[in-house]
Amino acid sequence: MRIRNLLPGAPICALFFRAVFSTVFLFALHATARCDALKIVATGDSLTGQYWSYLPQAFSGEGVSAVVPDPVYSHPATICTARGGLAAPYYVGRMAYSPEAPINYAANVLAADPDVVLFMLGINDLGWDNKVDARFDAYKNDIGSVFESFANFTNSRGERPKVVVGSVLPFDIAKNNAYWSMARPFDPMDWLDNKWNAWLEREADRYGFTYVDNFSAIQQVPDWKTSLMAAHDGLHLSERGSQWVASQFAAAAAVPEPSTLALLVLGAIGLLAYGGLRRGRA
Repeated sequence: MRIRNLLPGAPICALFFRAVFSTVFLFALHATARCDALKIVATGDSLTGQYWSYLPQAFSGEGVSAVVPDPVYSHPATICTARGGLAAPYYVGRMAYSPEAPINYAANVLAADPDVVLFMLGINDLGWDNKVDARFDAYKNDIGSVFESFANFTNSRGERPKVVVGSVLPFDIAKNNAYWSMARPFDPMDWLDNKWNAWLEREADRYGFTYVDNFSAIQQVPDWKTSLMAAHDGLHLSERGSQWVASQFAAAAAVPEPSTLALLVLGAIGLLAYGGLRRGRA
């Protein structure tokens, strides 16, 4: 009733479509305003080293322009990458170069002054021995510190970056039997999803990050083990798999935050109210 009184004689269906159009229009303006200045930092391990080069194309498909990495982070729309390995304090990992040396990738992410952070680690930290519980506790402590540093960071634009956390991906156990030759009291896929990924999702929710369940999504792709995973080990990504992961992250990062979406909806309602008042005075 309030809507009909606000816009005398306007059918409800017309109001609905006008509200939808206004929201979409405001969202398009918001996306256009952000795309040229968006700096995206992808961080992780060898999987990140595979998919990052497909990010510019993936984000372009979402209406966000992006360029390849600039080593000094000077470009206003730079995608930066970090490659890690086994987690240690602040997931220092290991360099993909010789000689290997500890690198604090979390610090590198923040030094890149990001607008968006894409975070995903593989199974390097799952624990290839019988000390799985101790490794999991160390992982939670280390990555928890990383997430806290992300959550407390404010970039030079005075904004907190949007953080997108990707789940640990499944892998082809048959091609990695050697790693699981020792007797272990758990199934690796169950452990990944119900321990590691469950914890990642809870932490993402706690810090207000976006969580992407690629563990489940990738298994919905027909023949994912042969089409999306590398043929030589079923653990790393194929070219198509790298493109798939990049698209998953781009789609998640392009979705506006709840607060932003709420402002866009309120803006649409404001446009409707203003138009109704003008019509009522005519």
